[in-house]
Amino acid sequence: MRFSSRYAIFLLVLASFNSLAQVKITGKISEQNTLIPLKANVSIVSKKTELVLKFTTSDISGNYIIELPVSRDTLILKVSKMGFESEEKILKNTSQTIDFLLFPKNVELQEVTVKPPPVRKYGDTLSFQVSEFSSLSDRSIGDVISKLPGMETDASGKILYQGKAINRYYINNLNMLDGKYGVVNNNLSYKDVLSVEVFENHQPIRILDSLRLSETAAINIKLKKKVTQSTAMHLGIGAKPFLRDINITPMLFTPNLQFLGSLQSNNIGKEITQQVKSHFQRFDKPELRNWIGIPALLTPPLSLQRWLDNDSHVGTLNMLKKSKNDLELKLNTHLALDKVNQEGSSLINYTLTNEEINYSEKISNRYTNNQFLANLEILKNTSRRYFSNIINIERNWTNDFGANLRPLSEYHHHSNSQNLALSNSLHQIIKKQRNTYNFYSLTNYQESRQKLSVDYTGIDSSKAPLQNLAIHTFYTNNYVEFIKKISSRLNLNIKPSLFFNYNRAESELSNHFLKADTLSQTDWLHFKASTVFSLNFSPKKWLISISSPVSYNYINYKEKGRFSRWNLEPSVYVRLKRSDKLTWYASAGYTNTLSKFGDMYTGFMMTNYLTVIKKDGGFRNNDLYMTRVGLDYADMISGINIHTSYTYSRDIQNLISQNLISPDGYQLITYLEKENRRNNHSIDSRFTKYFFLIKTKLTLGATLFKGNADQYLNGTFLNYTQQAFAPNLSVNNNTFKYLDISYKGTLTISKNRNSTINIISQKLSMGISPYPRSLIRLSAEHYNIQNTDPKYLLADVSLRYTLPRLKQDVELTLSNLTNQSTFRNINLLYFQREETTFQLRPRQIILRSSINF
Repeated sequence: MRFSSRYAIFLLVLASFNSLAQVKITGKISEQNTLIPLKANVSIVSKKTELVLKFTTSDISGNYIIELPVSRDTLILKVSKMGFESEEKILKNTSQTIDFLLFPKNVELQEVTVKPPPVRKYGDTLSFQVSEFSSLSDRSIGDVISKLPGMETDASGKILYQGKAINRYYINNLNMLDGKYGVVNNNLSYKDVLSVEVFENHQPIRILDSLRLSETAAINIKLKKKVTQSTAMHLGIGAKPFLRDINITPMLFTPNLQFLGSLQSNNIGKEITQQVKSHFQRFDKPELRNWIGIPALLTPPLSLQRWLDNDSHVGTLNMLKKSKNDLELKLNTHLALDKVNQEGSSLINYTLTNEEINYSEKISNRYTNNQFLANLEILKNTSRRYFSNIINIERNWTNDFGANLRPLSEYHHHSNSQNLALSNSLHQIIKKQRNTYNFYSLTNYQESRQKLSVDYTGIDSSKAPLQNLAIHTFYTNNYVEFIKKISSRLNLNIKPSLFFNYNRAESELSNHFLKADTLSQTDWLHFKASTVFSLNFSPKKWLISISSPVSYNYINYKEKGRFSRWNLEPSVYVRLKRSDKLTWYASAGYTNTLSKFGDMYTGFMMTNYLTVIKKDGGFRNNDLYMTRVGLDYADMISGINIHTSYTYSRDIQNLISQNLISPDGYQLITYLEKENRRNNHSIDSRFTKYFFLIKTKLTLGATLFKGNADQYLNGTFLNYTQQAFAPNLSVNNNTFKYLDISYKGTLTISKNRNSTINIISQKLSMGISPYPRSLIRLSAEHYNIQNTDPKYLLADVSLRYTLPRLKQDVELTLSNLTNQSTFRNINLLYFQREETTFQLRPRQIILRSSINF
């Protein structure tokens, strides 16, 4: 890690070198003749870029103060007031005192057009003017958000600000969609949006705003009109095979009512089900999961529409009504029906101590994943009271098929599941004088039935393994929190809670060729009583948060007996806000993870056609130690954003999995009581600069990971290592109205005990408008997997024309110009190398018509 440490230190020094010093400009503004103090506007403008770097107003005594970082730029200090002559002075970027005497002036008001600056900052809020960042290729507000300084959007549609996922997505300051903002992000026209606001360090619960730290931001979509009604309609048809792309999304936004509905269907490789999935993680209730199923092929790192063979349908209905007393009624519901096909082949290599195991197979998978979800919430969120009650219903069902063909054997497997979850959460916070009382209760019930069957042709084709699984879960989590504001800078929190979880599972495995028939029943009860003591202290520019949860855990597992334990899990977080732009932070903590449902069962369970697991090694006890240090520098007015962090974790476990891998790839996994350790080091760094004069966003970044873990393979205990290094560069340029270009390149170096893989990936997109209302878009992706033969170049071209009267787009797209049929990908794990050849979508042509009205 010598290189990693030097790399982190270099970025830390680079980020803060010019940010520690501050220039302070002070002075007094008075009337020329009477010397009466004036309250006037004061701004500092960069002479080089003509951008407003800082803005303030003088007080009633005429005094003003402006602070800004030291730079080599020459500055212009401007003073203005209605009824007076404006004054400006050119000065060097050094601390100084400058007074102004303004001359009275009779002003004849005329019609003027005021062009707002691209970025404005007031308090913890940034406002990005959408018209300054949009380009000819953009259609939805999501296209613009991904280009804003400090912001990015990942492949799933999740929005990140300064590398962290946002915690709220507001539309005109109302939260209709929670984490399911993809549907509006992809369908609301950017032309309906005035600005995108970023609320830094945003606390979504207003009553906790000054009491609970938030390190993440929220965004607010500020619409141009007080009442916005819009409908996005897209219809596309294509060939080879018959292709369709249908989207009807009506939207209505008023001050007290918001509505969004959407019907979408396509088989062109567009992942529309992501639009209704939540990007906000919830840790207060268990997620529905499938314990058994059909393993998926390793998917390629290409754009989804190059390889996703889908048949998808989504319908969603979302509505929010706000009353005069700030009470909100919110409904979110959707139905998603999704079918996905995967075709390809796989070559697996296990590198063990005394042997290597290799096997290859052709794979054909068919997945059918369906989901219905409905949330009904009553919410009141004010500075004096918070109340929320959410009723949730979720049902999903799957029906999957897989075929794995080898030279001497064939596997045909079928998996299906039926899952249901019902929950109700009640959350109420009230404030009385300097005390705040926080009450929360969640009740959740789940049931699941899952089945996996395998037909085998080979040495022992008489065997046809069958796995059945039924699970019933009852879960409740309740707490009462007392928050005492001792002073303006010191808070004390005490949070007692009760947690209860009961699970009953019945598992039956029959006719398996490796193990005898197994019928097992699991009754799992977990009770936890805990109290969290936390202290938040914020002297001047510091914030110190100390937390010390104390808990008692009682687990009753009928087959293995009872287990109880007291836990103390202290943590500390320290933040130094060196200036309004530069923040240093560090954290350290210890957590103890005990056995949970699914970590233990006495019988064998077939989780897929190659793997059988038995978890009877005893109760789990994991000790995790984690430390993190880093800095964030953000000057969005200048378009600069820097982030770098280093994280170290050490995980000590009392159980280790014994992996017995047979020559044909079968894995029999059992657990042994033996201490084993995992150590991980990671560095994440990113530098972003937005050049306003040429409308260009440049991002340089890198991630570095190194880890080692103890493994027990085929009777041998070894420590395996894994490393990865991935520098990247991206550029987005909108200098010219008739041309926009975006580029992203990444070098990924992966290494395990026996192999090293270097992968270069590049993506280029360019839009050209040779004539008014026309657009030619070219996009290409290039991949080079070093030390192997494959080099790939995939490209698309589209022609778009906007009909002037109807304001309707007509677009013709030809995808996969080179007609590349397959893509080979390589993945490295601690002791495993997997090469996958994936079937891509063929060359296709699609004609679309789109209109927003």
